[in-house]
Amino acid sequence: MRTSVYDLLRPPQWVVDVLIVLVVAVPSLLRLVGYQAYSAYSLALIAPLLVRRVLPVLSFAAVSTLCLLQLAVIPLPIWGDVSLLVAVFSIARYGPRWARWGGLLTGLVGAALGPGQWIGGVSAINSRRDLYPIFLAAAVVIACWIFGDLRRIRAKYVTELEERAVRLALERDQQAMIAAAAERQRIAREMHDIVAHSLSVMVVQADGGRYAAQHDPEAAARVLETIASTGREALAEMRRLLGLLRSGESSTELAPQPGAGEIDELVAGLAKSGLPVTLEIAGTPAGVDYGTGLTLFRIVQEGLTNAIKHGGPGARAAVRLAYGERDVTVTVVDDGRGAATSEAETSDGRGHGLVGMRERVELHGGTLVARPARGGGFEVRVTLPHVDGDEHR
Repeated sequence: MRTSVYDLLRPPQWVVDVLIVLVVAVPSLLRLVGYQAYSAYSLALIAPLLVRRVLPVLSFAAVSTLCLLQLAVIPLPIWGDVSLLVAVFSIARYGPRWARWGGLLTGLVGAALGPGQWIGGVSAINSRRDLYPIFLAAAVVIACWIFGDLRRIRAKYVTELEERAVRLALERDQQAMIAAAAERQRIAREMHDIVAHSLSVMVVQADGGRYAAQHDPEAAARVLETIASTGREALAEMRRLLGLLRSGESSTELAPQPGAGEIDELVAGLAKSGLPVTLEIAGTPAGVDYGTGLTLFRIVQEGLTNAIKHGGPGARAAVRLAYGERDVTVTVVDDGRGAATSEAETSDGRGHGLVGMRERVELHGGTLVARPARGGGFEVRVTLPHVDGDEHR
């Protein structure tokens, strides 16, 4: 929090209290040199003000009691009577609610009794002018009380503002942490989709290349080229993804992420790598927005990656995209030995398999069905809503 110049220059509270006591006590101290008893009584009235902040009720009670006793022993006003005004201010500023109103009432009673006695009592009041000292004393008491109450309200308001600022700072930090966690989760999904897919293709190609190297050197060369091409593509995507993490660096031009239009290239690349896969598209993707297209691509990529990892030798896969007016359905199915749903959920041991698919689908309000296919293999079916082309534009 920033500190104002006023806060820096403001003296400690105990210094203010000591100064108030000294200002009120100096006249009494000067008169005390002449051994007047009234000055000693003034000092007794002033002393409780030293604890007016920490013990406002006790301080006010002590001052008001001494003022009441003064009416019985001292027939004239003394300098220490000013302490009653300071006590009224203090009880309104620091005291609890019941004490604040009680302090005001007590101060008004004192404002009536003191001047009333000093002018000679009730019998000495002959005209309205004789009441002026009482009215003046009452007005001063009320003014001190109002000033103290206003200071209390202002202090309460400042405290509430400070507490609100602290809460807002905590909420901002929590929102930043939540956003950072969501971003890390998104990046983890992207990295899983890139790395798992590319490594699966490279492992399958490497296994086939080892066999081809013994019987068909030309086929082995093609396999190595496929491995190199897949590795380069994965490296390019990883560089793009890591570029998103660099704050303030814009020198590297980032390629756009894949979408629904790149699914055919994905399928063709896997077909070249040795996985027999077919692609069927019904309808047109004109109304598919960017986020939906990326999700479709990642779902197909993850589904075919699982087919490579779990389908076994000779497994075949099929991808079907059906674009409707309000939604799009993608189905990825293979006829291999498949994997149990619970195994596919955590296919990499960290829960980024179908769990990542579900997270993507839930972001778009879609549905996902993952189950063993009839006759063997595994099937993933996802339906995502989308806006039409005019609304999207």
